[in-house]
Formats: sequence, C-alpha cells, structure tokens
Amino acid sequence: MREVRVENVRTDEWSKEQIEKFRAAGMATALAHVALREADGSRVFDILMGQPEARAIQSAVASVISVHSMVHDLYIETLRALGASVTAAYITGRDGQTFLGEVEVSTANGVASVKARPSDAVAVALKSKAPISVAEELLSAPPAEDAK
Repeated sequence: MREVRVENVRTDEWSKEQIEKFRAAGMATALAHVALREADGSRVFDILMGQPEARAIQSAVASVISVHSMVHDLYIETLRALGASVTAAYITGRDGQTFLGEVEVSTANGVASVKARPSDAVAVALKSKAPISVAEELLSAPPAEDAK
C-alpha cells in the first residue's frame, strides 16, 4: 500500500467519444474522474465515479462545510457518538471493473476494517483527516516525457 493525495477531481462533461467508450465498457455515463497521486512519488491512481461522489470529494478537499449534513458527515458523526474514529482509507484491489475499498475504524475494542466503495472511503478519510492508501499494483507510472 502506498499513501496518496487527491491531485485532481474532474466533474466536467465528457465528449461523445468518451461516453461511447464508457457505454461499450458497461459503465454509466454521468461519470467524474478523480486522480490520486503517490504522496512521495509520481505514480497515479485514476478512478471514475459518479458526479455526486466526486463532488463530495471536491467539497472535502476544499474543506467546504455544508449547511446540511451529508451522508459522509453522518457516518463520521455516528462513529464519534459510538466512541470510534476513522483512522485510514484503503483502495485494496479490483474485482473485474470494480475497485474495492475499506475504511479503517479505531474503536475502544481495537481496529476494525469496513468494506466501502473507494469514493466513499476517500471522502470519509478526507473529512476525517485520515490517510488514504492505494494498493501498489493499482498505481500506474506517469506518462513519459517527450524526448526531444
């Protein structure tokens, strides 16, 4: 596992060609892109997710406080009320086209790992100021610079 930071959240519209690629791959078309970069390196993990999930991550990165509690806030506040806290988030692997995630929670009885969508794990970790890590095999090398 390698610790990562949110580098970019893109929620803009996609071209017709990109949408056709998503459809051909069996993916929804209302997608957003989040790039997570190695904290101490140059490799990147790119993930597509729904617009609402990406906006939650954007809000967490910008430390936007919503007037109304969002589901990630509810999750964190529920844990706090039970004497627990989020200590880390992990993107652990892949099952076909689906990435797998976990949220690590510290309780009075020890540490527990809860399965989560990667988008939720990232949003909860950001709002909790907890580290985010990605499995080594999911990180890709950055594009090579043009040799001129």
